[in-house]
Parts: sequence; structure tokens; C-alpha cells
Amino acid sequence: MDEFVQHLRAAYQSPAAKQIASQKLGNRKQGLHEPVTAYYTDIIRLCKTLDDRMTDTSKLDHLQRCLKPSLTKEVLRKKPITPTEFLEYAREEEVLNQLVNANESDYTEQQLDKQIRVQEFTNQPPYNYSSSNAPYQPRYTSSYCYPTPPSPSANRPPSPYYTKLSSITSSCSLLL
Repeated sequence: MDEFVQHLRAAYQSPAAKQIASQKLGNRKQGLHEPVTAYYTDIIRLCKTLDDRMTDTSKLDHLQRCLKPSLTKEVLRKKPITPTEFLEYAREEEVLNQLVNANESDYTEQQLDKQIRVQEFTNQPPYNYSSSNAPYQPRYTSSYCYPTPPSPSANRPPSPYYTKLSSITSSCSLLL
């Protein structure tokens, strides 16, 4: 059966297919977020297109050459002999990296959450009794207005609150 498939491929394969596969294989790198199984499948497919009888050693060379850096060190440390072993080791390492990154992500999310809560607390005004932004106005009316002592900042230009307060006191003097 294997020989039959090889004859079919040879008969129906375009003449440029091997050249294209060779170029793709030479330029193929594992993407930063690409799963190792997708990378492995693509490299093995390109190897078969290039040469149906390619040795495991050559396939391993192609697989290891452009594996993403976060997996390369540990996979090479385990010294795979076959492409299947390579895939097994690379999957293990990928899962471990995902677990480590998930734990780091949880930690940074917790730290960020805590930092946001502290920031929200410190940015709140000290007293927030009223939900409106209207300036304070007394709820009682009296015909008597209390005199206010002169302010030490009398030489400063009046603030909007001072202007509002002076209009209240002037209306108070009209009542007298």
C-alpha cells in the first residue's frame, strides 16, 4: 500500500512541488503563539513532500532548527531520537510553559487588582456625603447673618466658591 501511495504522489505531484516544499521548509519557523502540534504537523508534511524517505535524523534537524526559543532548550536537553519523541517532549514543555505563564498571569492580575483598589481608595475625596456636585447651601434661613472674620488670603483673587459665598451673604444682608 505504501508503495502504491508513493507512485500516485509521483504521478500527480507537480514538478515544482518539491522546490516549493524545500523553500517553505527552509523559511518555516514556529510562531510565537503557534501550538507545537501545528508546527510539527506542518514540518512533517513538508518533509514528506520533499522526500518520502527522509530519515528521522533529517526530520529532527528540521523540527529543532526553528522551534520557538521558549521550548528549544528543554526539548534539546531531553535528546529526542525520533520525531515522535520530539513531539512528546515539546508538548510536555509547552504545557509546563502554559502553566507557569498562567500562574504568573494570576499573580500579576492579583497585584494589579490590589493596586487599582488602593488607587481608587486614595483618589476618593475624604468626605462624600452628597452625591451632587452642587456647593453647600444651608437648609435653614435666618434673618441674622453671622459676620465672617477676614481671611489671611484676602489679597488673592476670589475663587468660584468665594464668589458664590459672597452672593449668599449679600442676599442675607438684603433680608436685614
